[in-house]
Amino acid sequence: MNYGLFINTIVYFLIVAMAIFLVIRQINKSARKSAEKAPPNTRDCPECLSPIPVNARRCKFCATPIASPA
Repeated sequence: MNYGLFINTIVYFLIVAMAIFLVIRQINKSARKSAEKAPPNTRDCPECLSPIPVNARRCKFCATPIASPA
């Protein structure tokens, strides 16, 4: 049996897996940073606490008039 070839394949697989892991980790970090910088596009209704768009004038769940955001 070719033990050297088997060990070489295992080492090659571990190197490639580590490289892919590091690339994906960096992509996730950059995506998380860009998501944190974005301003929120929803707010909570004061009556029913449901999420509604920031510029909404009336809640779509309970139909309560909403004051403009400050």
